[in-house]
Amino acid sequence: MERQMDFKSDVTFAIYLKMKCLMSIGAGSEGECFKSNSDKDAYKIFFNDEMLFTGKDYDVSKIITTHEVDLNSFAFPKQLYTVNGVLKGYRTKCVEGDLFSTESTLDITNIYNINFRSLIKAYLRMKADVVALSEKHIAIYDLPFNLMFDGQKLTAIDTCGYYKTNESVLKDNLKSLDDAITSVFDLWLRNEEIEGLSRLENEDMISYLMRLDVYLKSLKREIKGRYY
Repeated sequence: MERQMDFKSDVTFAIYLKMKCLMSIGAGSEGECFKSNSDKDAYKIFFNDEMLFTGKDYDVSKIITTHEVDLNSFAFPKQLYTVNGVLKGYRTKCVEGDLFSTESTLDITNIYNINFRSLIKAYLRMKADVVALSEKHIAIYDLPFNLMFDGQKLTAIDTCGYYKTNESVLKDNLKSLDDAITSVFDLWLRNEEIEGLSRLENEDMISYLMRLDVYLKSLKREIKGRYY
């Protein structure tokens, strides 16, 4: 698979996409994401709007793809799609199911469904991938709300803003990972008006997740005792 496919016009690009039998699976600020029924990959197509930050604003030559680095915890583009050199979309692996979505984290029953032992294992695997990424001097960008958890593994999506640098990025990248996970539970805690359970300053992530797990198990026992 070539790193980049360049089309002569938006029309020829649209014809190519039609052959992929795409089904919409969600939209964000930059574009819409589809799953292909033909190859099961995900396709992000940027909005064609001059007023928005979209594909046109990315330097295609600097985007990190799986041709440069391929790590399980990061959904880097497999292939970039351009029209006369302007980025219009990309193909990446499809990540299905997300217990970290806003809809999930605002629903306490979904928080209950998180197996924190699995989350901790997923965190440690992703942390190792973050170290590997940092050794290649690739800086993570905008990870909060672009981190998915399917119940077994963590995956970073929307990675076009990641960039190479000569600076050491390990400390900042690890902080980005911890901040992304923290933001998920902060949203839930604010919605439920729960105090005293936020992550403490300098608290390591595993200790924080274990503390959340203890609280939720206790809360579930309390709720069960009320009705049974």
